Amino acid sequence: MKFLKVVVLFSFVLVANSCTVIGIFADIAIQSASDDNIERRTGHRSRSEIKPFFTKKGLEQDVKFVRTLMAKLPEEKEDLTLNK
Repeated sequence: MKFLKVVVLFSFVLVANSCTVIGIFADIAIQSASDDNIERRTGHRSRSEIKPFFTKKGLEQDVKFVRTLMAKLPEEKEDLTLNK
């Protein structure tokens, strides 16, 4: 049972971070293509600064997913009193 909980938790972490990771890959690909284009045109290596648009959007979607999931989970009421 403990192994199942670990697998479910690991799967949840992977799913909850998937949009951010895809956004990072997209931003890196755009940055690389932009740098290659500048180098091809000018003959000089330069690093252009492109804002991480897809990373931000992916993070927003991951946060939205986690909030939706947390809202659907049943609340567990714990007894905080000490029984002695």
